[in-house]
Parts: sequence; structure tokens; C-alpha cells
Amino acid sequence: MEKTVISSNQSRLEFPKSTTEATATFSVLADSFIARDIKFVNTAGPEKFQAIAFHSKSNQSALFRCAFHGYKDTLYAHAGEKLYRECDIVGTVDFIFGNTAAVFEMCSIRARRPLMQQVVTVTAQGADNQEKSGFSIIRSKILRFEDEEFTAVAYLGRPWKSHATVVVMETELGDLIDPKGWVAWKQGRLKLYTGPLSNGFLFLQTNPPEMQRFNAEQQSHALLGTDQRHHGHSSQRLLEIKPTPALFLDISAKLARHPSLGDQGVQPSLLVSVKTKLSRTAA
Repeated sequence: MEKTVISSNQSRLEFPKSTTEATATFSVLADSFIARDIKFVNTAGPEKFQAIAFHSKSNQSALFRCAFHGYKDTLYAHAGEKLYRECDIVGTVDFIFGNTAAVFEMCSIRARRPLMQQVVTVTAQGADNQEKSGFSIIRSKILRFEDEEFTAVAYLGRPWKSHATVVVMETELGDLIDPKGWVAWKQGRLKLYTGPLSNGFLFLQTNPPEMQRFNAEQQSHALLGTDQRHHGHSSQRLLEIKPTPALFLDISAKLARHPSLGDQGVQPSLLVSVKTKLSRTAA
């Protein structure tokens, strides 16, 4: 990893009239983007507000053994289907955010010390009620950055827009994560889907002793949230709209071999193709 490093220190504090994505160290607009062993860094620091290290609108994109280091808004997964495999993602607030459909498999996700009175939020996924998007975090680790000590509360995420879907599955959670798991955006109310355990929904799974245990009630919550600042959607309404994690079962089948399938399980055509291309370009 990190044979090549691309770094900048652009931020919204210095360019307040610019868009958030304009702060990105590296931005991808073309489809089918593939990268391997590259480190993307934004060194602006936690006090500089939004400062993106990597921004992507690329559809059918795959990044393998790449690193994304920043503070607030490190990785902007803006649009399209994406796979991040064996990547290292570091930040403070909303450091994996966007409205794309993305799979993060076998990734190291690490939280840094935020500013005083800030909380750590790993994800900020967001979609309008008709968009089919969300994040699937599979077989990964969510820990402190280099064992950095801080007292700030840390959450798996918060809904960025009116709807948000984040699935955390078979992932190690460090002691920094608050047992509540999720938090509302600003002063909004957070609604989690708590309907029947069916229809292909994925749930937070933690396996002791390596992984932090949540209580039975928390484990029963599907990780489907909505920011209700401007919307009165109930959990039933969310189910009817169906920006559902069933979609991510399909995406996972295409992009990431699910552990339950075993070595002889589904051979994801995209991932096989990506690996072939990567092997051809490997040094």
C-alpha cells in the first residue's frame, strides 16, 4: 500500500464560496476508475471544516489497498457503484460520506481526535427517498487512529439527507463506538427501521470476544435511518419507500464475496475483472 502519495491542504475555510468537492485532493468523474496502492491525503486539519482527500462520481469503480487520510469529510463517495477493498480510511467527522451505493470490504476505518465539543461520526450517508443507495461495511475494523486517545463520543454514523442506509456486518468495533451506534443530524430526530427481520435486511453483527457486543435490542435494529428534521416518515413509511439493504445484498454479490458463500460461492464478475486488470498493472 501507499507506493504513491497524492496530498493537498485545500479546505472550505480557505475557499468558502467553493463547493465541498472542490476541496478534494483528488477527484474522479469518469466511470470504471480503478486504483491500487495509492494514498490520498488532505492535511488541512480538523479546524479547517470540510477538506476532502478523495472525491468520486465514478460508476463501477474499484479501489484496492488504497489509503484515504484526512479529517472532516475525508472520502466523498458522491455517485455510482463502488468497491473499496482492503483500504485504510482515516478522519474525524462524516469521514465516509455521500449518496452512492458503496461496499467497503476488509477495510481499516480509523477515527482521529476531533475538535473540542465535536463528536466522531464515521459515516454520513444520504439519499432522497427515491434513490437506491447506501454503504455496506463488511468484514472490516472500526478503531482509533494509531491508538489515539480522545474522550469524544464516536458513532457509526448519522443520516446526511432525508434517508440513509448503512449496513455494518461482521465488523470489529473498537471501544470508541458508543453503544447507541447512531446519532441524528444536528437536532433532528433519528428513526431506525425496527420491522420484521426479513426481506433481505442486513443487521449489525458483532461476535465476541474480538468484537464489541451490543445488547439484544440494539442488535434487532436494521441499520436504516432517516433524518426527520423536515420529514415525518415512520419506520413503516421507510419500508414502503424501500431504499432497502436488499439492494446491497445484490451489490455485494457483484462486488464482494460474502463470507457465508464460502470459497466456492458467487464469483463476482466485476471483482474478478478488477483483480485481472490490477494484476496486469502490478509492479
